[in-house]
Amino acid sequence: MFHPGMFGNMGGGPPKNIDNEKYYKRLGIDKNTNPSDIKKAYRKLAVQLHPDKPTGDEEKFKEISQAYEILSNPEKKELYDKYGEEGLDNEGPSSANDIFNMMFSNSNRGPKRRQRTKDVVSKIELSLEDMYNGKDINFNINRKRVCKVCNGSGLKKNAKRNICKICGGKGIRIQIIQLGPGMIQQSQSPCNNCKGIGKIVKNEDNCQNCKGNHVCEETKNLTLHINKGTKNNEKIVFKGESDQFPDTEPGDVVFILINKPHNIFKRKNNDLLIVKDITLTESLTGLKFTLNHLDGRKLLISNESLIQPGEIKLIKNEGMPIDNDPFHRGKLFIRFNIKFPIIDKKYFNDIRKILNESENIENITNNNLEECVLNNYSGKCSFENNPENTEENVGQECGQECGQECVQQ
Repeated sequence: MFHPGMFGNMGGGPPKNIDNEKYYKRLGIDKNTNPSDIKKAYRKLAVQLHPDKPTGDEEKFKEISQAYEILSNPEKKELYDKYGEEGLDNEGPSSANDIFNMMFSNSNRGPKRRQRTKDVVSKIELSLEDMYNGKDINFNINRKRVCKVCNGSGLKKNAKRNICKICGGKGIRIQIIQLGPGMIQQSQSPCNNCKGIGKIVKNEDNCQNCKGNHVCEETKNLTLHINKGTKNNEKIVFKGESDQFPDTEPGDVVFILINKPHNIFKRKNNDLLIVKDITLTESLTGLKFTLNHLDGRKLLISNESLIQPGEIKLIKNEGMPIDNDPFHRGKLFIRFNIKFPIIDKKYFNDIRKILNESENIENITNNNLEECVLNNYSGKCSFENNPENTEENVGQECGQECGQECVQQ
């Protein structure tokens, strides 16, 4: 911080013609005032001169804050008493508002939590196969980290910042506008000269590694582990892997796993659903068919009982693996759609005989009836929107667990 010759004639006592009383006069105290009374003097003046008060004076408030910062620090006070302002570090005073807030803050609140950078949240779409079988995904992220050469100061070794002469180190500029007789408006904005920091650095004093930006770009490799049975919209969090800045905690990197739609299987939690089209003959006499499962196995599924249109049957333990318990799986539901054949009218009587059904045509002679004809309709019926009949609620529709034969080939 200091170097030989910095203060001139240091070996022979205090240099002549130094002013080491100005700060005491600002606070209305003398050099023998104890620290407690120095604090009391500042508090009294700060309340009177704060810019937000009717009796406030911005410049005087800044002056007493600067004086208090020096005289309340034993080391700085000793240097000031010996060498005046020339003996002080040219880092300059803290913001007057910072000192005021420190003095009048509630001491019972405890230490302030460090600020935290924003989390980086990304969505990743995964196939149903990946969520069924599990997967590891390696990827790189680009992030900012505090410069390891300057430890985030942005300066070369032994270089220092100087107080901005435009804003006087406050980082803001206050402008007072006369709106009319007896009416004024005060506005403040960040100082353009120091970009709101209050201090400026010469280009040649910037850290060569981070170019004065305090942080450097770096690439970090992360591995995203997808468990078997991972649920849709599940979050995987990498703690503290986001951007980092001086005096802030790094945020998290968060991935939200999204299940991409599958062309065969539909998923709800740990259960799966497929829709199987069968013929009328299969619905009446039984059927066998194979199903390629999500892990590559082929299932042989058979049924020997009557299947009604839209009926749902299930196979136990062939749904999604249960997360953190991959040896157990949910249910596989199968909804059957029956494709009815187009039959020539000349075969109607033969079909009725086979089904042992009499002709179901009433002999109606009432002349007061109006005759109606059923027509084909290919649109969507509004009554089909009943949420109780959707595929997503298929597990609730099937009240009984219909055990089916499942043979692995």
